[in-house]
Amino acid sequence: MFKHSVILAGACLGLAACATQPFSYLDGERWSKVELNTYDTRIVQIDDTSYVSNSLIRVDPGVHHIRFQTHPPQGFFQSPVKELVIDIKPCTRYWFEAKRVNSGTQDFEPRVNYSEHIAGCGDAKEASAAPTS
Repeated sequence: MFKHSVILAGACLGLAACATQPFSYLDGERWSKVELNTYDTRIVQIDDTSYVSNSLIRVDPGVHHIRFQTHPPQGFFQSPVKELVIDIKPCTRYWFEAKRVNSGTQDFEPRVNYSEHIAGCGDAKEASAAPTS
């Protein structure tokens, strides 16, 4: 009985360590829609992986090459694909947007609309690394 408890405890610790590994989320839709001439984006590709989903895309922290498209303005049939190279911080959720000079131009600049810390992400490591007095 004791042997099984030790094995079970070890397995739980292993799972807990996996659950606290830092990660980040990416969203193609804007968090804030107040600024003029900003539009939701569609995340087409991250590094060499294509995505169908456009929200809560889980990625590892680090430098990523992200390719975006957005809805074309009136009179155009498709939007250009733009790339943003960004260093994704651990335990952070990012919302992206497309910024145009005006509503009639096809060209846009992909950029971060908003980011925030993911609650509970990496907290076990942060707590164990905290100095004790």
